[in-house]
Amino acid sequence: MAFTGYFKTEQNVAAKCNGWLWVETPLNNEATAGSSGIIQNNSHIIVPGEGSAPAVDTNIYCHQEEPTEPSGDGSILLDVFDDSETEYSGSGYVKYFTSEEGFITVNQDYSEAIWDGVIWTVHYNARFIDVPSGYSPIFRASFYKRDSDNNDTLMFQAFIQPGGISFYSVVGLTCYAEPYNWTGYTDNAITTDDRLRIGIFLSYGIPS
Repeated sequence: MAFTGYFKTEQNVAAKCNGWLWVETPLNNEATAGSSGIIQNNSHIIVPGEGSAPAVDTNIYCHQEEPTEPSGDGSILLDVFDDSETEYSGSGYVKYFTSEEGFITVNQDYSEAIWDGVIWTVHYNARFIDVPSGYSPIFRASFYKRDSDNNDTLMFQAFIQPGGISFYSVVGLTCYAEPYNWTGYTDNAITTDDRLRIGIFLSYGIPS
C-alpha cells in the first residue's frame, strides 16, 4: 500500500478539549510601542525603545465549511468548533483553510525584532500508515497571506516529524511556528487587505 496521512478537523467531544486543528496566535493584537529616557546636555530626550509584542491570545479554528473563496477550502474562523469530526487523507497538501475578507484587523510585520521569540502553537491530530522503512512522517502547516487578487504568498510554516504514529492521539498533538525566524526567506508580513490561508501538508522524510 502507498503512504497515506490522515488528519481531523472539528470537535472530539470525548476528548474534552477544543478539538482538532486550531491555532494560538497574536493575530489582530497591537504591539506596544516602547520608549526610554536619556539625559543629554541637561535635556530629557525620549528615544524609541523595543516595546513588546502582542499577546498570543487569539485562537483561530479551521472549520470544514467552505469560505466564500476559494471553492473546496475549509474556513478559518474565530468561532469554536460546532460540528462533529471530519477526516481528510492523502499525501502532499491535503487540505487548505481560508479566512474571509476583514478577518485581519491589524497590520503585523513579523520581520521586526519585536516579534523575535513569538510563537504560534498549532493544535492538530494526525496519523500515518505505510511510512517507508527508515523514514519518519511529516506534518506541516503552511501559513499564507492571500491578496485581493487571490494570490497566495507563503509567510511561515510549522513543521514536525511526530514519529511513526498509526493511531490518533486521544488528546491531540502540537507543533510550533516562529514567524520571525523566516525573515529574509519569505514575505512574512500581513495586512488588513489580506486574508489568512493555512495549508496542511502530510508526507515523510529522513528523520531529523
